[in-house]
Amino acid sequence: MIPKSTLKRFAACTAGVTLLSLGCATLQACPAKGGPAWSELTSDHFRVRTDLDGQAAADAVRTLEELRAAMLALVWPRAAVPPGRTDVILLRSQTELWTFLQGGAQGVRIDRRPFPATIVVGGIGQAEALARLKHELAHELSRRFLPFEPPWYSEGIATFLETIAFDREHQTARVGDVSEIRLRDLAALGRTPAAELLSRRKLPQDLDLAQFEASSWLLVHFLMNNRFEAFGRFQRRLALFTRPEVAWKEELADLPVEALDRAVDRYIVNGHFETDTLKLSLPEPTVLVRELSDAEVHGLRAFLYLAAVSPGHPPQEAAARAEVGEALGQDPSTLDALALSFYRLAPPGDLAARKASRGPGKIGAPGELAGLAHGGGRRRSEYAGGAGCAHPSPRAGARPARGPGAPGEGQGVPGALG
Repeated sequence: MIPKSTLKRFAACTAGVTLLSLGCATLQACPAKGGPAWSELTSDHFRVRTDLDGQAAADAVRTLEELRAAMLALVWPRAAVPPGRTDVILLRSQTELWTFLQGGAQGVRIDRRPFPATIVVGGIGQAEALARLKHELAHELSRRFLPFEPPWYSEGIATFLETIAFDREHQTARVGDVSEIRLRDLAALGRTPAAELLSRRKLPQDLDLAQFEASSWLLVHFLMNNRFEAFGRFQRRLALFTRPEVAWKEELADLPVEALDRAVDRYIVNGHFETDTLKLSLPEPTVLVRELSDAEVHGLRAFLYLAAVSPGHPPQEAAARAEVGEALGQDPSTLDALALSFYRLAPPGDLAARKASRGPGKIGAPGELAGLAHGGGRRRSEYAGGAGCAHPSPRAGARPARGPGAPGEGQGVPGALG
């Protein structure tokens, strides 16, 4: 095992560990009581709900489109472009995020059927929050290409893409830089041994997770720089549902697990790596904007209280019930609140009884949700996004925010992943 002192030299610029001060997590007032307005912004590939101000919100959507295009062009250039839109909730500060996501995490990807998978991040103006946004977006894309990923690969690719960048002025994308965040974690926590890293089937928790993510980042960074072609073949084996350990032996036979730690140790000591840069012309996206009603905001908050859960912290059910009550009190047709009330807040046994009463093959939302094509929130068909279906087109009446064009797709680089 490599000494921590070597890791600290490798991460000299970030050898100290920054302690996160959570402060006092407080909830902004709802729009009707003087709080910030909430908007829904829809672009070609994203639906973003946010309490950011107009220009900041539109710029965040543009950043998301740029990051997505850069990831596809540099990492998955030969893969079919995934259809549909990604749901994102952007909160204006990390303090606001921590009202819902207890434990101090920078963000989370929520996957709670029947709701569509949703990325939630707060305060993306800060470097670590922006890195978490990239991390969760990388997970969203990677899982579309490789639905069954070993944990080290899933976290390694996501952390590797935390440093991807798009230069708007020069229209260039860059990937492969060293992550100061992950180096800091390695310096403080040490590295997970390769045998343990590759054999894990579930993610660890708390500090062990930070060590696991940092170790996964280091392994993927090493493979991208030292076994590029073989690593690409390994991924294609995974796409064919080959077991990870078999794919490793077939494509990375010169790196048996017992020799992997020494190879990565040498990589750390040598410290030589390369980055890829690609010219990527991306026109400013067309963004449609709709202001959310107060009832919709309450429904969205209820969703966050129930679903944005950190390990070791239970859902905040009482707060969610209060928000659902506010939403339905203002507008009984608020679909988010109705869906949460049925799927997540029903009394024990009630949901099973309702499903059973509908008969075989008719498990779904109750009759009171039928016919709510628009409701006070999203359309019923959008809940199919949780099952991999494409999201519908932007609703009529939304207004364009910026720019005449739509984001383009990357041209790709030979030999990259995918």
